Amino acid sequence: MALSNRESATQRLIAQSGRMYLESLNLTQRVIPEIENLDQAMRIVRDVELAYHRTIEENISYWWAVEEDILESYTKLMNSTDNERIKSALSRIIPELQGHVEVLESMRESFRKIMSDVRHHGELLQTLYFEEFGCPPTGKVADEKAAKQQCEGLERTWEILNEAAAELGKRITTLPPDIGVSLRGTKALISLCKSHPKLDQLSPDELEAYEGFCVACCGADVVARIKCELRNVEDKLILKAMNELGSDYAMRLQEKTMKSWESVDLITAH
Repeated sequence: MALSNRESATQRLIAQSGRMYLESLNLTQRVIPEIENLDQAMRIVRDVELAYHRTIEENISYWWAVEEDILESYTKLMNSTDNERIKSALSRIIPELQGHVEVLESMRESFRKIMSDVRHHGELLQTLYFEEFGCPPTGKVADEKAAKQQCEGLERTWEILNEAAAELGKRITTLPPDIGVSLRGTKALISLCKSHPKLDQLSPDELEAYEGFCVACCGADVVARIKCELRNVEDKLILKAMNELGSDYAMRLQEKTMKSWESVDLITAH
């Protein structure tokens, strides 16, 4: 019963802290744009929910370890000192530290449960997405004309992401180098898509010669490969912007990049 009461108190503390934090942020608008399709839903799961949950869980684990170290040190000090005033003070502090450790452990387990649920949500959405819009079973381009039209639209998406990467690179000190590698490889893939006379004759080996995040993941489907690269670049840029420059900047970047996909989505829909 005592454990149950403590868990309930911990849950109330977490909920109250969350409400107070949100109130302090004065969030009067949506944090993310409206989710209107499966593609956006999968990206939110993969790149927002999992990323934030993972970051929070890691920080809570670090905080928990710090409290554990402090608790261990204070316990040793109390047992070794002959100063009664120090013993008296530490005897009051140590039980509170033990409570901190228990609260943080409970929070850590709660976030792990949330992360497990979110991964499951992502798997469900991904299965549904491939059932509805999946790549052709052969991994080949199904419609030559539509593929080239998509590559035209994807070139505009690449330009926006390339500009965003350049701007972000000027404002922070550590832009991951794999973003630049992917952008260069994707630019070459777009040129290949636009100029190649027979896209359905491309082989997986030919596409895998281009460096990036998605090597060996899309077979011989050059459009799928380009989309995969650009999605990864977009996600990394937004998360980096969120961590380094704050949510307002990241939201503006996300709105810009989401608009860049609209022409591609329209072609795909038709």
